[in-house]
Amino acid sequence: MMEIISERHKETEVWYERCFEYAYNCGCGFPCDEQGNVLLDKMCPETIQNYNDCINGLRPDLKDMGARKYTHSYTENAKGICTHCGKEVELHNEYCGACQCECGQWYTVNGQEINPPSMWEEPIEPEDYY
Repeated sequence: MMEIISERHKETEVWYERCFEYAYNCGCGFPCDEQGNVLLDKMCPETIQNYNDCINGLRPDLKDMGARKYTHSYTENAKGICTHCGKEVELHNEYCGACQCECGQWYTVNGQEINPPSMWEEPIEPEDYY
């Protein structure tokens, strides 16, 4: 069994946008803080111009909806150290619940060493696994 250096875990990103809309969820948004203060250092000159047009009434079709909170969650795969070559391996589902290190050693997504698929008793097609 390999040494696990990072367990599989869930990550959540949170960000805010100052939104301007002409219809529900139709319009544009600009990066801002929780209070709706736009973060100009996160925008290119063209985006800053678009924001200025919205704020200065040059886009009367767009209504200022204030700051909105957005979240995005995703899973980070576990990582371990290969017992054969010492390299870091991201444990992901490359083939039928297993993955391969650069050196050729195969592991389950839990970090257990296994034989390569060519040595498995029955050939498993990926579509049979899912």
